[in-house]
Amino acid sequence: MAAALDLGLYEPESVFIDPGELTVHGNIIRNFQRQNFGEHDLHTAVVESINTTVAQVGGLSLGAADFEDYFIRSGLHEAIDLGLPTVAGGQVGRPGSGGSVALAWSAIGQHEVLLTPLHMARFSRSSLMKASCRPSI
Repeated sequence: MAAALDLGLYEPESVFIDPGELTVHGNIIRNFQRQNFGEHDLHTAVVESINTTVAQVGGLSLGAADFEDYFIRSGLHEAIDLGLPTVAGGQVGRPGSGGSVALAWSAIGQHEVLLTPLHMARFSRSSLMKASCRPSI
């Protein structure tokens, strides 16, 4: 979703209608406990973890090339060295190889996406601060 915002595809105030599920080539993506959030903005989509909106905005609207590029530019693929056993780099897999179904699932952190909580904390902090964050202990 951060990539879609950075590329100007959406604004934080963009409005979406959540029908409770998103069908991508016969594959159904649902929200947790089959919730239906109705009309909402991107802020609500992030706070409530609305899978249908995240799959659409962060995957399908963005496209595989930009999805993979943003993952790399954000440093999520890098190992994190804290002077302890290394925290392995994250991986995004190849969301473009599985078509739009793989891309939609990748956008909600499924498919072949593997990240540690430390990677997500670093990414969230750098996204909020618009600067790189290198953790240390």
